[in-house]
Amino acid sequence: MYRYIVRRLIAYVPVLIGVSLLIFVVLRVLPGDVAMVIVGQGGEGTITENALESVRAQLGLNKPLPLQYLEWLGRFVTLDLGRSLHNGEPVTALIGRSMPATMELTLLTAVMSLLIAVPLGVVSAIRQETWLDYTLRVISIAGIAAPNFWVGLLLILGLLFVFHWFPPLGYSSFVEDPASNLQKLVWPALAMGASFAAFLSRMTRSCVLEVLSQDYIRTAWSKGLRERQVVFHHALKNALLPVVTLLGVQVALLLGGAVVMEKMFAIPGLGLALVDGIHHRDYPVVQGIIVLFSMIVLTVNLLVDLTYAWLDPRIRYL
Repeated sequence: MYRYIVRRLIAYVPVLIGVSLLIFVVLRVLPGDVAMVIVGQGGEGTITENALESVRAQLGLNKPLPLQYLEWLGRFVTLDLGRSLHNGEPVTALIGRSMPATMELTLLTAVMSLLIAVPLGVVSAIRQETWLDYTLRVISIAGIAAPNFWVGLLLILGLLFVFHWFPPLGYSSFVEDPASNLQKLVWPALAMGASFAAFLSRMTRSCVLEVLSQDYIRTAWSKGLRERQVVFHHALKNALLPVVTLLGVQVALLLGGAVVMEKMFAIPGLGLALVDGIHHRDYPVVQGIIVLFSMIVLTVNLLVDLTYAWLDPRIRYL
């Protein structure tokens, strides 16, 4: 097990280098010049070539691209992601300030989705082909089809016009004010988790139905065990393996959805910082955040693989 974990951690290195190199090239191929953005914001009127060259030299953008990338990679090894080209703030400080909101939003979305999807999927499976099963299936299909931003907009409009209450925007620290924190994050978490919970519910239903048809489940029924014991003690644990796989895959989608939800609900997280970085052509900020997202996805996938061994003792990693 330890060898497997070490090998996976070592494999992080080429993946992160590949991601950083790809985003480095893409950012510089896209149209736009950060020097022109900075000079234009200075309010100096006419933008001259001398002013642009001066800004490029000050930011190190006049160096050859391979040299710029190697310098960034050298700083990355020492956990120095550079400084924002827009306001000069260290990227690590910006990430440290923005990361708690995004991580809490993603975690809250995942927990709420699991608490909703798994019970509904189990109920739909054990009540197969009943009106309850058909109703839950229709709801789950609707949840899959609905985009996150549309669900978020409906939540805001529904709360405003039906209950005459506008959900609070922004972010409050959970440590400082837990009530305000949950009040502000529960709505974007619901909007993000709608499609996620729908996917999990459908997957849970299919997996539980498949497991319930196995021989050992029929043996459990023949022993006279109650339905709750058969489903939750014998079937559900084995049925959760594909659900855990889907959970790991969906983390990347949750991080992507956080970008939209943070912008819509004014949450100062990594998603909002990423959008602002793209808007200002802030290469170090965009590259640092995307590499961090890649590290999070890789780590979650490793945790998912390790969870397999806990759910199914037959699985062993060497």
